Amino acid sequence: VTEREVVARKLQHAVLEHKKKGERPRMRYNAMFATKLPFLQCCGGKIDAIEHFTAALIELNAKIAAEQARTDREIAPAGFASFKTLAAATAAVQTLQTEDPLAWSVTRAPAPADVYWNNLRVDGKRKTVVGLVISAIVFALIFFWSIPCTAIVTFGVYAGRAAPPCPALPCPAHVLC
Repeated sequence: VTEREVVARKLQHAVLEHKKKGERPRMRYNAMFATKLPFLQCCGGKIDAIEHFTAALIELNAKIAAEQARTDREIAPAGFASFKTLAAATAAVQTLQTEDPLAWSVTRAPAPADVYWNNLRVDGKRKTVVGLVISAIVFALIFFWSIPCTAIVTFGVYAGRAAPPCPALPCPAHVLC
């Protein structure tokens, strides 16, 4: 979708340039380097920019339509709404119309790049199971690692203070006896 937006912007720029100058804009294009090495486009011949971007836009629209048809249409327990003005978005966040105030949670949506889209279809049962598994792992880590390590270190500190040195062994040079 991002690639389609870039191509649409370039097409719009080419059309505006055509209206401004009165001649169709041309660009260098080399099909061999188009996808792998786009910085080598300077080696290609000149083509009509409007025709190129129109064809690219049609191809990307077809890919997007095929991808949308391929994806399953499961109902997700989350939704996003977009607004034209900041005032409308703020009013929607602050206004919640339901009899049960605990039924919905209305917050500002994150940026699309920050959303992990596969997690939208995770149902409450799976979230509960994953939360319990994570809690069990944290409990096991604390119980079987942190507590024994703390006990051993504490025992070592106090045992070193309480036990007198063995008179049969020589005193090490770095310890005062």
